[in-house]
Amino acid sequence: MTELSKVREQKFARLLESKNQSLFYRNKLETYNLNNVSLYDLPSLPLTTKEDLRLAEPYDLVGVAVSKIAHYHESSGTTGISSSSWFTLEDLQTAGNQLNQMGVNLSNEDLVLIRFPFALSCTAFLMQQACMQASAGMVPASSRTTITPYVKVLELMQKLNVSVFAGLARELEYLIETAKMMGLSMQEAFPNLRAACLAGELLGDHRKKYLESKLGVPVYGFYGSTETANIASMCEYGIMHISEEDFVIEVLNEQTKQPEKIGEKGLLAVTTLSHQGSPMLRYVNEDIVTVKETKCRCGHSGRQIIVHGRAKERIVNSKGTILEGLDIHEAIYRLPKVPLIWKIVESDEYLTAIVDFGDDSLSVTEILNMEQHLTEFLDLPVIVRLANKGELINRQLFTENTISLKPVYIKLQEKNSKVELSL
Repeated sequence: MTELSKVREQKFARLLESKNQSLFYRNKLETYNLNNVSLYDLPSLPLTTKEDLRLAEPYDLVGVAVSKIAHYHESSGTTGISSSSWFTLEDLQTAGNQLNQMGVNLSNEDLVLIRFPFALSCTAFLMQQACMQASAGMVPASSRTTITPYVKVLELMQKLNVSVFAGLARELEYLIETAKMMGLSMQEAFPNLRAACLAGELLGDHRKKYLESKLGVPVYGFYGSTETANIASMCEYGIMHISEEDFVIEVLNEQTKQPEKIGEKGLLAVTTLSHQGSPMLRYVNEDIVTVKETKCRCGHSGRQIIVHGRAKERIVNSKGTILEGLDIHEAIYRLPKVPLIWKIVESDEYLTAIVDFGDDSLSVTEILNMEQHLTEFLDLPVIVRLANKGELINRQLFTENTISLKPVYIKLQEKNSKVELSL
C-alpha cells in the first residue's frame, strides 16, 4: 500500500466515525455494517443525492461539534432548493492549500481581486483563504451587488495594480466588453495583470484560449461545489488535477450507478476525506465528468478531471445524439468570431444559436459560415440568429450601477425542462 493509500484509508475511517455526530448519515447508514469497511468497499455504501441534501435540515449535516463550526454556506439553488454546507477552520485551511496547488502560484507580490459573490456562496471565501495562506493581498470586489458594478471593478483593477483576477468566466467576459466600451484595451490598460483564476462555469480548452487571447495572460480553472469545496485545480499546463488526498472520485454509469472504467464518461460521485464540517459520502452532484490517468510535466500526481456539464442540462435529440454543455461551449468558442453573448435554444430537429456581437456587425456570409461550423461540430442542424437589441442583455447596463446576474447559455425544450437552465 502506498503512502497516499494509507492516508486515504485513515481519513476514510475518520469519515465513517463522523456519522456519530451527523444525524443525516447516522440515519442513512443505520442498516449498514461498517466494521472493517475500507475504501475497497465504498461502492457498496449508499449514494448521497442532491435531493437528500435539499430535504435535510442544515444542522443534520454537521459532522463535528457545533462549537468547531467557522462558516455556513448554501448552494445557489439555480436548479432547485439550496443545500447547506458547513466549514471548520481546518476545512478552510485545507481548501486554501488545494487552491494554492493551481499553476497561478500566488505569492506576497500579488494583489488578487475576487469577483465571486461573497453572499452565502463559499468560493469567494476559499479564494480569500488561499490568498491569506500565500500572503497575497486581496480585494473583495464580490459580484451581484450594486456596490461594485463593472466600471468600478475596472477602476479598482487599474488604480490598485491588481495582478490576479478571480471570478466567473462570464464576469470576466463582461469586464472585457465594458473595457472595450470605455475605449480600454485589457492588455494595455492593466499591465500588472498576470493571471485569471476562474470557477463556477464550464471552462473548456477553447474558452480558456479565447480569454487568454483577450487578456494576454494565462487563465487557470478550479472545480468544486458548495457541498464539497474545491475538488480539483488547474496546473500551469492546463490540466485539472484532483486533490487525491482529500477526495475519492467515482465516475458512475448513469443507468446502473456502478463505477465506470477509467477514462469513461459518467456521473460524478464525491467522497470527502478531509472535510469535517459537513462530510459527504458518495455525493452525486449531477455533473457528467471523465477522469483520466496523467503523467503531467507539473509533477502533480492527481488524476485529470474533465467536466462536461450537468446531466439535466444536456441536449438529446430524436436521433439519440447527446450534446453535453461542454460540447456546445467548445463549438461556440472555436468560432473564428466569438459572440459576446449567446444562447442555444433546442427544438425537435435543430438548434437555434442566438448571438450578440455587440457593436460589431456580421455579414450574411459570416452567419452562413457560422451555421456550417456549428452544424459540423455538433452534428446537428444549427440556425444562427442575431439577437435583437437587448434580447440577451442590455450592454449599456455594463457602464451603469447594475447587479450582475448568472447567465443562461442553454434553453431546453418544454418536454425536457420546465425552466431555463444555467451551466
